[in-house]
Amino acid sequence: MKLTEKKYLVAVFMLLGATLLHSLSWAAEDDTASKAEELREVDKFNYQFEDRPDPFLPFLSKTKTQNTDEDETPADPESGELLTGMRRFEPGQLKLVALLTIGNKKVAMAEDVTGKGYRLHENMHIGRYGIINRIRDEQVEITESYKTRTGRAITKEIVMRLKKDGDK
Repeated sequence: MKLTEKKYLVAVFMLLGATLLHSLSWAAEDDTASKAEELREVDKFNYQFEDRPDPFLPFLSKTKTQNTDEDETPADPESGELLTGMRRFEPGQLKLVALLTIGNKKVAMAEDVTGKGYRLHENMHIGRYGIINRIRDEQVEITESYKTRTGRAITKEIVMRLKKDGDK
Protein backbone atom coordinates (compact mmCIF):
# COMPACT_ATOMS: atom_id res chain seq x y z
CA MET A 1 0.00 0.00 0.00
CA LYS A 2 1.13 3.40 -0.79
CA LEU A 3 1.47 6.13 1.73
CA THR A 4 -1.41 8.14 0.29
CA GLU A 5 -3.76 5.15 0.56
CA LYS A 6 -2.76 4.69 4.18
CA LYS A 7 -3.42 8.37 4.92
CA TYR A 8 -6.75 8.09 3.16
CA LEU A 9 -7.77 5.01 5.21
CA VAL A 10 -6.67 6.69 8.45
CA ALA A 11 -8.76 9.75 7.57
CA VAL A 12 -11.80 7.57 6.78
CA PHE A 13 -11.47 5.67 10.07
CA MET A 14 -11.09 8.92 11.99
CA LEU A 15 -14.19 10.29 10.31
CA LEU A 16 -16.14 7.11 11.08
CA GLY A 17 -14.92 7.18 14.70
CA ALA A 18 -15.97 10.81 15.12
CA THR A 19 -19.39 10.06 13.63
CA LEU A 20 -19.78 7.06 15.88
CA LEU A 21 -18.76 9.06 18.97
CA HIS A 22 -21.18 11.83 18.02
CA SER A 23 -24.08 9.38 17.62
CA LEU A 24 -23.23 7.74 20.96
CA SER A 25 -23.26 11.09 22.71
CA TRP A 26 -26.72 11.78 21.25
CA ALA A 27 -27.95 8.42 22.57
CA ALA A 28 -26.48 9.18 25.99
CA GLU A 29 -28.18 12.58 25.97
CA ASP A 30 -31.48 10.91 25.05
CA ASP A 31 -31.03 8.38 27.92
CA THR A 32 -30.29 11.11 30.45
CA ALA A 33 -33.26 13.12 29.20
CA SER A 34 -35.59 10.10 29.57
CA LYS A 35 -34.13 9.34 33.02
CA ALA A 36 -34.67 12.95 34.04
CA GLU A 37 -38.30 12.67 32.91
CA GLU A 38 -38.67 9.44 34.92
CA LEU A 39 -37.21 11.12 37.99
CA ARG A 40 -39.61 13.99 37.56
CA GLU A 41 -42.52 11.54 37.50
CA VAL A 42 -41.26 9.95 40.74
CA ASP A 43 -40.76 13.34 42.36
CA LYS A 44 -44.44 14.11 41.84
CA PHE A 45 -45.41 11.60 44.60
CA ASN A 46 -45.35 13.11 48.10
CA TYR A 47 -45.91 10.87 51.16
CA GLN A 48 -48.16 12.41 53.80
CA PHE A 49 -46.82 11.75 57.32
CA GLU A 50 -49.67 13.34 59.28
CA ASP A 51 -52.05 10.95 61.07
CA ARG A 52 -50.11 7.88 59.89
CA PRO A 53 -47.97 5.52 61.93
CA ASP A 54 -44.28 5.21 61.24
CA PRO A 55 -43.96 2.17 58.93
CA PHE A 56 -40.56 1.26 60.38
CA LEU A 57 -41.70 0.93 64.00
CA PRO A 58 -43.04 -2.44 65.24
CA PHE A 59 -46.79 -2.75 65.69
CA LEU A 60 -46.46 -4.14 69.22
CA SER A 61 -44.01 -2.90 71.80
CA LYS A 62 -43.38 -3.45 75.49
CA THR A 63 -43.60 0.23 76.30
CA LYS A 64 -46.80 2.13 75.92
CA THR A 65 -46.68 4.57 73.02
CA GLN A 66 -50.04 6.26 73.54
CA ASN A 67 -51.00 8.94 76.04
CA THR A 68 -50.35 7.77 79.57
CA ASP A 69 -52.57 10.50 81.01
CA GLU A 70 -55.70 8.35 80.64
CA ASP A 71 -56.46 5.76 83.30
CA GLU A 72 -57.13 2.44 81.61
CA THR A 73 -58.77 0.79 84.59
CA PRO A 74 -62.23 -0.22 83.36
CA ALA A 75 -65.22 1.22 85.14
CA ASP A 76 -68.61 -0.31 85.81
CA PRO A 77 -70.87 1.56 83.36
CA GLU A 78 -73.84 1.58 85.73
CA SER A 79 -72.20 2.68 88.98
CA GLY A 80 -69.07 4.37 87.56
CA GLU A 81 -67.00 2.39 90.10
CA LEU A 82 -63.46 1.51 89.01
CA LEU A 83 -62.94 -2.21 88.59
CA THR A 84 -59.69 -3.48 90.09
CA GLY A 85 -58.15 -6.86 90.82
CA MET A 86 -60.28 -9.83 89.85
CA ARG A 87 -63.27 -7.59 89.16
CA ARG A 88 -61.63 -6.71 85.83
CA PHE A 89 -62.13 -10.30 84.60
CA GLU A 90 -65.40 -12.02 83.85
CA PRO A 91 -65.35 -15.76 84.71
CA GLY A 92 -65.41 -16.70 81.02
CA GLN A 93 -62.14 -14.87 80.43
CA LEU A 94 -60.24 -17.06 82.88
CA LYS A 95 -59.09 -20.67 82.66
CA LEU A 96 -59.06 -22.74 85.84
CA VAL A 97 -55.59 -24.26 86.17
CA ALA A 98 -55.27 -25.75 89.66
CA LEU A 99 -57.11 -26.38 92.91
CA LEU A 100 -55.18 -26.42 96.18
CA THR A 101 -55.84 -26.88 99.86
CA ILE A 102 -53.85 -24.61 102.15
CA GLY A 103 -54.49 -25.58 105.76
CA ASN A 104 -58.27 -25.86 105.94
CA LYS A 105 -58.90 -23.38 103.08
CA LYS A 106 -59.37 -24.27 99.44
CA VAL A 107 -57.71 -22.04 96.87
CA ALA A 108 -58.00 -22.07 93.09
CA MET A 109 -55.52 -20.83 90.52
CA ALA A 110 -56.68 -19.35 87.21
CA GLU A 111 -54.89 -17.71 84.29
CA ASP A 112 -55.96 -15.15 81.72
CA VAL A 113 -55.40 -15.36 77.96
CA THR A 114 -51.86 -13.97 78.27
CA GLY A 115 -50.90 -16.75 80.71
CA LYS A 116 -50.74 -14.56 83.82
CA GLY A 117 -51.87 -16.46 86.91
CA TYR A 118 -54.27 -15.37 89.65
CA ARG A 119 -55.28 -16.84 93.01
CA LEU A 120 -58.99 -17.28 93.74
CA HIS A 121 -60.54 -17.89 97.14
CA GLU A 122 -64.07 -18.12 98.52
CA ASN A 123 -66.12 -14.90 98.97
CA MET A 124 -63.91 -13.10 96.43
CA HIS A 125 -65.53 -10.73 93.91
CA ILE A 126 -64.95 -11.68 90.28
CA GLY A 127 -66.25 -9.76 87.30
CA ARG A 128 -68.77 -6.96 87.68
CA TYR A 129 -71.41 -8.99 89.52
CA GLY A 130 -69.86 -12.30 90.59
CA ILE A 131 -68.85 -13.70 93.96
CA ILE A 132 -67.05 -17.02 94.39
CA ASN A 133 -69.31 -19.18 96.58
CA ARG A 134 -67.48 -22.48 96.86
CA ILE A 135 -64.30 -24.10 95.70
CA ARG A 136 -64.78 -27.84 95.36
CA ASP A 137 -62.52 -30.69 94.28
CA GLU A 138 -62.70 -29.99 90.54
CA GLN A 139 -64.69 -26.79 90.15
CA VAL A 140 -65.26 -23.23 91.31
CA GLU A 141 -68.87 -22.11 91.80
CA ILE A 142 -69.65 -18.45 91.15
CA THR A 143 -72.94 -16.60 91.71
CA GLU A 144 -73.71 -13.48 89.67
CA SER A 145 -76.53 -11.26 90.95
CA TYR A 146 -77.64 -8.08 89.21
CA LYS A 147 -80.70 -6.05 88.28
CA THR A 148 -81.89 -5.30 84.77
CA ARG A 149 -82.95 -1.83 83.64
CA THR A 150 -86.54 -2.75 84.35
CA GLY A 151 -85.61 -3.57 87.96
CA ARG A 152 -85.89 -7.36 87.69
CA ALA A 153 -83.32 -9.21 89.83
CA ILE A 154 -81.37 -11.92 88.01
CA THR A 155 -79.16 -14.54 89.64
CA LYS A 156 -76.88 -16.83 87.61
CA GLU A 157 -74.82 -19.77 88.74
CA ILE A 158 -71.53 -20.15 86.86
CA VAL A 159 -69.24 -23.15 87.25
CA MET A 160 -65.58 -23.04 86.24
CA ARG A 161 -64.36 -26.62 85.81
CA LEU A 162 -60.80 -27.86 86.00
CA LYS A 163 -59.90 -29.37 82.64
CA LYS A 164 -57.91 -32.57 82.77
CA ASP A 165 -55.41 -33.80 80.19
CA GLY A 166 -57.23 -34.58 76.95
CA ASP A 167 -60.24 -32.35 77.70
CA LYS A 168 -61.01 -29.56 75.28
